[in-house]
Amino acid sequence: MAEHHHSHDHHSHRGEVTTFAALVSLFSNLFLTCCKLAVGWWIDSAAVISEGLHSATDLLASGSAYFSVRLSSQPPDETHPFGHGKFEDMAAVFEAGLIVLAAIGVIWKATVDFLRGAGPTEPELGMGVMVVSIAVNTVVSRYLFSTAKEHDSVALEADAWHLSADVLTSVGVMVGLLLVHVTGLKLFDPLAALGVAVYILFEATRVGRKGFENLVDSGLPPDEVSAIEAILAAQTRESVQFHGLRTRKAGPERHIDLHLVVDRDMPTGQAHDLCHVVEDAIRGRFPTSKILIHLESSCLLHSHGPQPLHGPLPVPTKLTEAEPPGPAPRSPSDRAETHGAGDEPEGRVGGGPDEPTELPRSNDAAGVDREAGKPGCCQSDHQDPDRSSQPPEGRPLK
Repeated sequence: MAEHHHSHDHHSHRGEVTTFAALVSLFSNLFLTCCKLAVGWWIDSAAVISEGLHSATDLLASGSAYFSVRLSSQPPDETHPFGHGKFEDMAAVFEAGLIVLAAIGVIWKATVDFLRGAGPTEPELGMGVMVVSIAVNTVVSRYLFSTAKEHDSVALEADAWHLSADVLTSVGVMVGLLLVHVTGLKLFDPLAALGVAVYILFEATRVGRKGFENLVDSGLPPDEVSAIEAILAAQTRESVQFHGLRTRKAGPERHIDLHLVVDRDMPTGQAHDLCHVVEDAIRGRFPTSKILIHLESSCLLHSHGPQPLHGPLPVPTKLTEAEPPGPAPRSPSDRAETHGAGDEPEGRVGGGPDEPTELPRSNDAAGVDREAGKPGCCQSDHQDPDRSSQPPEGRPLK
């Protein structure tokens, strides 16, 4: 319960900070959009109007970021048991689409003005509004980058990239207007607008790719996976192995699944304590991680040999008709006699050499989910009778 309360407080604090940052971006973009479009229309400048359209897409993107960070900061519920993180990824893809639309509009306006030989009537006024745009977007984008990094927000990061692009394109437009003012050649204005369009198309690719990869459950970046592998390697020994590592990301949350294989003689409580150690180490490196650990006895190592950390999980081999059947079930009196003879006590992860013992299953039988604060269980394991009496074998991480 305490862990759930802590998680809820974390979501609440993150939601307040990221929502405020999105509001700052929203109002700054509203102000700049109105200024640029009004001045661009007044002086008939394709470059300034293109900047206004760029800011208009930033305004829509900021609105998308505002609603997405509010939704993604909500804790999991019955309809979204894995949380709401992917709302941020959807917002990032949506923002990329808006950037493409803005670029198409800019290219159309610049091409028409270039063919007509049209240009700004008062380039000085256009340069003035560009100076204001550069100053405002520089301050706001740095604030958004800082907040996005601290709270791992894909939506705010995409919004920050938008404003950073606005700074660079505003500089380009201002240079074009300055050349018009100095040389009197109006063609520099549509050329500057075309430069803006090319840049924001490049920006759309960068912004949309990250959100799209999260939506289709791509794995974490190689450097993050390597960090997780190093944590697991530090806990690997003869009686403890890991395999079946899978990762993905949804908004700010990293989802990490893995299988923990322990010696069949390890007490269940000790195995669960080891799960806590692994989870705490991973969350120390990635605080927003959701970790699911499947606990297995070491009979899988005997039956299938060493397994890679990545890749498909081992499938128990089915008995064929030619193979002898397993040992017949023992009566309660037989069990009592066996335990009385000093066999393995209850509470172990694995059974004795004659009969594999399986821990009680939870309702979902999914493994150990420490994020929910519930004790886990072993999945059903295949045991080779010919090798059941051999000691557990260690294997390297990879």
